[in-house]
Amino acid sequence: MSLFTTTHARASDPSTSHEAARRVESVAATDTDLAVRLVRLVPGQTAGELAQISAWGRPAYELRKRLADGARRGDIETRSPRVCTVEGTRQQTWYPKEKP
Repeated sequence: MSLFTTTHARASDPSTSHEAARRVESVAATDTDLAVRLVRLVPGQTAGELAQISAWGRPAYELRKRLADGARRGDIETRSPRVCTVEGTRQQTWYPKEKP
């Protein structure tokens, strides 16, 4: 199951492009799992705060992508935005999604 709405390689691309696309999807899936776990550990934080808390080690926008992937999977959700204590901008807060 792909976490992405688009493919990372076109049908006409060489086999090496398809291999690279599979690696990217695998890394993204692993990072999404980490992002979801992070939200479960410290719910109610913004992406900027989560990136700082976790020592993500990459730009916060990459964490935002993985959080969005986790939301599309149904694992986490956003709630009321507030000012991020790290970036000073209004951002969504992230929570584990309540499962019935």
